[in-house]
Amino acid sequence: MTTPIMLTHIVTITTNSFSQQRLNTRSHQLIAVLILLFSTLNHVSAQVDAPTSTIDEPFTCTLFEVATQHKDSQHTVSLHCVDEQGLSFEVQGPTADIRQQYLQANKAISSKLIDAVTSLSSITTSQAAALNAAKAKLQQRLKNSAHPKLRLQHFQRSSDKLFIANQSNWSVFWDEVGIEDALDAISDAEISSSIEALNGSNDRTALVVHITANDYNTSASPSDLSDAVFGTTGDAVNLASQYTACSYGQLNFMPATGNNITDGVVQVNIDLDVAGVTSGTVRNAAIEAGNALLGNLFSQADHIMFAIPPNTEGGWIAYASVNGSSSVYNDNWTTYVSAQMHELGHNLGMGHSGIGGNEYADTSGMMGFSYSSDDGPLMCFNSAKSSKFGWYNDKELSFFESDWSNGQGAWTGKVIGLANYDEVATDQQLLLKIHSENGNVNSSSLNINFNRDAGINSGTRIGKDRLMVVSTNSPTGYNTTLLEADLGSGESQTFENYWLTGVDLIITVNNIANDNNGVLFADIEISVDNNIEDNIFNDGFD
Repeated sequence: MTTPIMLTHIVTITTNSFSQQRLNTRSHQLIAVLILLFSTLNHVSAQVDAPTSTIDEPFTCTLFEVATQHKDSQHTVSLHCVDEQGLSFEVQGPTADIRQQYLQANKAISSKLIDAVTSLSSITTSQAAALNAAKAKLQQRLKNSAHPKLRLQHFQRSSDKLFIANQSNWSVFWDEVGIEDALDAISDAEISSSIEALNGSNDRTALVVHITANDYNTSASPSDLSDAVFGTTGDAVNLASQYTACSYGQLNFMPATGNNITDGVVQVNIDLDVAGVTSGTVRNAAIEAGNALLGNLFSQADHIMFAIPPNTEGGWIAYASVNGSSSVYNDNWTTYVSAQMHELGHNLGMGHSGIGGNEYADTSGMMGFSYSSDDGPLMCFNSAKSSKFGWYNDKELSFFESDWSNGQGAWTGKVIGLANYDEVATDQQLLLKIHSENGNVNSSSLNINFNRDAGINSGTRIGKDRLMVVSTNSPTGYNTTLLEADLGSGESQTFENYWLTGVDLIITVNNIANDNNGVLFADIEISVDNNIEDNIFNDGFD
């Protein structure tokens, strides 16, 4: 660690400077006290943060991307490796090379799971929303076996980090045989339940970890945590209630049960002072305590939510593993519904929602900024996220360039908001998607919805009662979506040369009005401009 070296160096310089001036005995005594104090502080820091000696035996762990929110509205995405005990370590070293191989392995795993979904269900590759939702459910069912692995040798490890040096041996791989074995171990009925995405509900369990350390405890009591996450004693807006509302009963979070678990919360004690310590060190100590208490902490629920005591190092809010099971909160952030939904959204494969260069700026839904509020804001997710979840796929239309090149001049229709999904009429849609490659449902796309400011979405921050157009470069993968247009009545947006064929795509809101049932909708038109006059002019005609 650099901190002990820096402190020693400062003391050495100070000692030399004072000795040249022949300081008196009192000064020397003061310096001795300072040296002793620095030495003690360094020793305490080393106990928690310093890497151990080099580990030469082969070590294998499971790789996850971890997305972190910070109090200064910044974010980070890092690679973490989880060992067999569930302890998570941030990877330090050649992370760019490791991430590149991680993404390649992830792509191969995704293809493997898609093949499993299409062979074991009636879902086809043309049903993008249903396919992605089913793949995500299957990946969650398989847990760590369906994620890339990192094999290491000759490396160092601290309480929450893996240090990979130039002399380290490492490789990233995915275990195809292990995935096949895991699939074989699941009964046909379980597979059907896991991948079913078109009908029925998906119940998932969550376990909140309340932590008592030597110096600080998680501020909210176990019963308060249970109420804030599951509404067990009357909290009206929480993780469980809002996911159930947004999904119209298709995704329900239930409190975990079992020995030493009360209303979805387990209390663990850690022999550690948490003040000034990294949250990862505290999290791993809680995992070890949870394993000792419960046998295996991560076997108790589909999702584990760690409520870290206050005063840990850094200005962080919360973080979570992408397509994983862990989410970690800075004390009272565990009780705020937007943070809960945001971090569990990462567990479910959701990326951030941004505008331009700000990954959190699309505050129309829960994958933008999080808010320090217990019962709000009431929001769901933008069009791209909603499509990935597959909750409204019976009212979603997909388009390709061929839909216009085959003779259709324009598509016109009515789009309502997700807050009125249970009132949708036969001639109305909820989601529209325009793909960039003909016939490829995995190609980048523009996603459209009417951001109705009402009911379960009445806390939406921007684009209230307006048509929102969001882009994603991976409709079925993890990535940040970007808000491209926010349109009111009479407004339009042109996407020039959208298919790279010289054709412009035009999205227009003709009107925003109420239907016969009093449901607000956007009457829109999607058209193209083939730029024929421009082409003639460029060819030398006028």
